[in-house]
Amino acid sequence: MIAAGIVSVPATQVDLGNGAWRIIATIMAVTIAGVASSAVIYAATPLYIKVFPDPQIIGLLSSLYFLVGSVSAGLCGGIGDLYGRRTTLAWVLAIVALGGTIGASIGHPYVVVVAHAVQGVGIAVPTLCLGLLREHVPAPRLPFAVALVATASTGTAGFFFFLAGFIMDHYSWRWTFIVGLLFLVPAISLLLTFIPHTARTARPSKVPAVNGLMFGLSSLCLLLATGKAGESGLFAVDTLCLFALGLLVLYAWVRQSLRIETPMVDVRLLLRPGLAATIAAYGLLSVGVNQFPQVLIYVGRATPAAGIGGGLSSTLASAMLVPFSILSLVGGPLAGLAAARYGRRVVFLTGMALVAVPWAMLALLHHSHMTLSVIAIVAGFIYGGSSPAFRIALVGESPPSRTSSAMGIAEVLRAFSMGIGAQLVAMLMLGNHAKPERMSIAPGNFHLLLALVFVTLAGAFGIYQLFGGREQKFRES
Repeated sequence: MIAAGIVSVPATQVDLGNGAWRIIATIMAVTIAGVASSAVIYAATPLYIKVFPDPQIIGLLSSLYFLVGSVSAGLCGGIGDLYGRRTTLAWVLAIVALGGTIGASIGHPYVVVVAHAVQGVGIAVPTLCLGLLREHVPAPRLPFAVALVATASTGTAGFFFFLAGFIMDHYSWRWTFIVGLLFLVPAISLLLTFIPHTARTARPSKVPAVNGLMFGLSSLCLLLATGKAGESGLFAVDTLCLFALGLLVLYAWVRQSLRIETPMVDVRLLLRPGLAATIAAYGLLSVGVNQFPQVLIYVGRATPAAGIGGGLSSTLASAMLVPFSILSLVGGPLAGLAAARYGRRVVFLTGMALVAVPWAMLALLHHSHMTLSVIAIVAGFIYGGSSPAFRIALVGESPPSRTSSAMGIAEVLRAFSMGIGAQLVAMLMLGNHAKPERMSIAPGNFHLLLALVFVTLAGAFGIYQLFGGREQKFRES
């Protein structure tokens, strides 16, 4: 059959019975291994500040990782769909392990930065895992399987944050890399043992590599431009040049993708109204409501002089995210069960409606750390369900042969939108404060932020309501 301009191979999905759970458990283990390689290092940033007391090193440690990861998610998704997701995922995990080995072995600060940037390829792990689920799990079990895998990444983050604290107190910084390796090596073994090999859907001669390079270059320029906008200003020369170059290459990529039979990253996926609406809604959500953890920390740290803030230290404000992470272990599986029974469209729309609740609570109850803690608990449960709901909707709207590509495109848009949203949040929350730890939030800026959140949420809900797919259940092919 023809799907999004690609000739699909015959469906490989079969009713695996109890074997489906073996595949789901394996993919969950692989997902957790991908989280381990990044979450521990991210949470151990204070330790790296002590070891490498150079602000440029610390900034590069995080920014290069997410930059490489966002671009890799799109490219690896396309490569996996065309040449085999299992093989591509094994190579991705091996590259992440290589970065961990280099980082743990060589102590030069710039080598550590490069090693962690190499590990950024691991951000492509969820895109490939979702494709493997679509490929091997029977349709009736697919919504719950997607929810479990999505929850595995968010729900285990709290454990790795705790582990990072233990390492900071008792061990060398090298163990932040070693911990990732302890999870990655078994994950590769499990993947190659329990996930069946499937034939690739394209011949190398039919897929021009330049198509993937153009997509990667345009994504890289646009993501760099987003970061530069926060540093130099939106109308700075370097920011505008990066935006212009990114848009120019993006235009060239779109034209080429429409002309060739089998592009590496297929823009024709966005011609499917349901899929385009899902990705567009996710982009708007990333600008606004998905900034909630960052906003909660800002409000928790703010001095309550202007009536907004909990007056907490940075550590205590960040600790409010612990229940946020733990409760996702409950919300995620519930979203999967609901999607299996009522359909992905109902669950995604319900999830978007429910995320308005913690924001409404924050608008009304932002005066003390006690109320902020209650809001964090409510938000953890709701966001724990809404995040898997998006992935369930995306998998359902994607053609089976291009699920990982669709997720990769969504990941690039998410990174771009999150960057824009983070810049807006920082501008409105910090204002003109040179020392964020002693900040107070102006009521006018806070209300403007709330308006931005609810406008983007209404836009996302409206787009998916009008153009989102009408099909409720997953098809086998």
